Amino acid sequence: FPVVKVLLLALGELWRNSEDETFQRVSSVCILLVQVTSKWATPDLFAYILLLFLFRHLNHPTLVESKAVLDVGFCCFGAFCLCSTFSTLAIHRPVLVKGAEVGNDSHYAVVGQSRSPALLEQFGKDGALLVVSVLEVVFMILLIAGVTTPCMGLHLDTSVLLEPKGPVPKSFDWVLEDAIDALELRPLLRAEVSVWHCLSSLAGYIADGEAACMLAFVMLAVFAVSLTVADMLMLALATFSFRTPGPNTAMAVSRVLKHVSMLDVFCMGVCVVCLAGKAYSSVGFDLGLRVGLVPLIGAEVSHYLTYHLVSSAVGLEDEVVSSDESPPASEDKLLSVKAGGDGL
Repeated sequence: FPVVKVLLLALGELWRNSEDETFQRVSSVCILLVQVTSKWATPDLFAYILLLFLFRHLNHPTLVESKAVLDVGFCCFGAFCLCSTFSTLAIHRPVLVKGAEVGNDSHYAVVGQSRSPALLEQFGKDGALLVVSVLEVVFMILLIAGVTTPCMGLHLDTSVLLEPKGPVPKSFDWVLEDAIDALELRPLLRAEVSVWHCLSSLAGYIADGEAACMLAFVMLAVFAVSLTVADMLMLALATFSFRTPGPNTAMAVSRVLKHVSMLDVFCMGVCVVCLAGKAYSSVGFDLGLRVGLVPLIGAEVSHYLTYHLVSSAVGLEDEVVSSDESPPASEDKLLSVKAGGDGL
């Protein structure tokens, strides 16, 4: 996958300044693909962080032993993921000029027919503020619920100890169950993790001198949660700037935050690892999703929806403003005719 990214980036830069419009479009698509996929190398990283919590909370010597540690490989992979994400912020897609040919008035015809942003057209500025405010509230409620509710769980299934998978005859299953109850093992054979509990545990691991857990804490607390919240705040500020003169700075900041925020990547990582973990259920390793993932996905859906509504409104506003500042093609031709007449 990194090789594909390098290839797409090379093609994008090779054809960036091409005189052929088709090559320019291919260049734009290649760079767009690199930008969109830059942070999607990270899902496994978040799953490793949650698995660290689960394994350590199943460790109850001498009854149950389960050890886990984040080592140098985790730090190297994390550095790669962050560099991959941030480096694409410095890469800009080539600007495609529409209707740039001399005498082509199609660009002005299209701009003249530009409709108002859907969010503003349907609700007006005050209504747009209300819609975005509702989405912000829904986002925060779902995020808080998701952060504080377990989203992944691990259960050690003792049935694999029975024949034919294990050494214990099926006729002695009652002995196995009684032994587990007598030793009070059942609560020790399962663990669940929420984002909040994972962060609090990571803080403790950092205090114990585990340097790799610092990167894990930053990835989970900053990139998965805090930057997503910051992006929603910027979208709210961008909504307040609708139909005001000057560039929408809040929207520009939001585009950067949207690029580096990783709540969507976190949710994908949890889903993928839990589905992949089903392959180990035959040996008693039961890794599964928990209800806390649902509000987290809902929060990210609210984030995506808010970003789409606000960014499309700001984008159409910028297009209308740029068209208002540009003189129509007919006026340019009229000025050139007058200049020619004066010269004669």
